[in-house]
Amino acid sequence: MHGPAGFKTLVLAVLVSGIVPSMPVRADTVPALTLQTLSGHAFRLPQDLHARVTVLVIGFTQKSGSKGKLWTDRLDRAFASDPDLAVLSVPIFDGVPAFIRPIVIAMMRVGVSPAERDHFILSDHDEAEWRACVPYRGADDVYILATDVCGAVLLRARGDFEEGAYQSVETSIRRLLQE
Repeated sequence: MHGPAGFKTLVLAVLVSGIVPSMPVRADTVPALTLQTLSGHAFRLPQDLHARVTVLVIGFTQKSGSKGKLWTDRLDRAFASDPDLAVLSVPIFDGVPAFIRPIVIAMMRVGVSPAERDHFILSDHDEAEWRACVPYRGADDVYILATDVCGAVLLRARGDFEEGAYQSVETSIRRLLQE
């Protein structure tokens, strides 16, 4: 079943059987980007994802960044001793005017300890690519992606921090680490 005829046969077989295939509407991998950490180091996605599972907590606004901190703090505490998991914050600055970005970044540095700054990956021009990767509904939402070492998206979630949502995400991450 190779080539166009084979594909048409497969599509017809799926349609006749009544199975509705799950077509991906979002990117299956994180965007390939060269970014910068809050400490000023280059960070290349997906090449610099070294943990077996990396959780990206993504925010598009200051409000979502504040909400995302609740997620990262809790995930950091739950998985602190697990070398197979990394938690990274990804603030998206695409909507911030260029002349204000240095001020915003300086304010972030004040609020983040030097030891944690490499866990903040700054994205200032790739909002459309990030939106294609998350279940985007609104700029003030928090988005969570779990990826493998190659950048393949294993888990997507969105929403404010609530205990039930957190428990669901944590359970899913623990399953991914056991695979």
